[in-house]
Order: sequence, then C-alpha cells, then structure tokens
Amino acid sequence: MSSKETQEWVSGVHAGKRLACTPRQLPKLAAKGLITVRRIPGCAPRYLLADVDRLASQATQLAQSLASQVNGGPTQEITHGDA
Repeated sequence: MSSKETQEWVSGVHAGKRLACTPRQLPKLAAKGLITVRRIPGCAPRYLLADVDRLASQATQLAQSLASQVNGGPTQEITHGDA
C-alpha cells in the first residue's frame, strides 16, 4: 500500500457482516494473522477493511470451487428396486 493511500478501518460488526461471521469470531482470525486489528484502549477494536475484503473474497472463491466440485463431479445413477 503506498503512502498516499489511506487505510480504512471498520468496526467488528461491519467486518462480521462482510465475512458472514459474528464479531466474536474476529479476534480468532486476527490471532491467526488473517486480518489486521487496531486496538485503542477504551475503544472497540477496528479491523483493516482491505484484509476483511481479501478474506471475504477468498472465502467466496473457495465456496464456489467446492460447489463446482460437488455439482460437477462424476455422477452415479441410483436405481431402486429391480436391479
């Protein structure tokens, strides 16, 4: 990120909505180094929007990949009864 770009920080509620998780799960993601957190004493933690968006994009790509594997994989015809 260049020095001219500003870093946008978002609340846990906003980050949770973008990641489809609860704000209580965000500290675990931060502890694993997946998102950057800014802690200011007396204030709620803020999360770096670029990291949140990157992680949300990766989750979407993974979900699409898994869905295509499940739906596009080899199919078997299931017969019942007179085999």
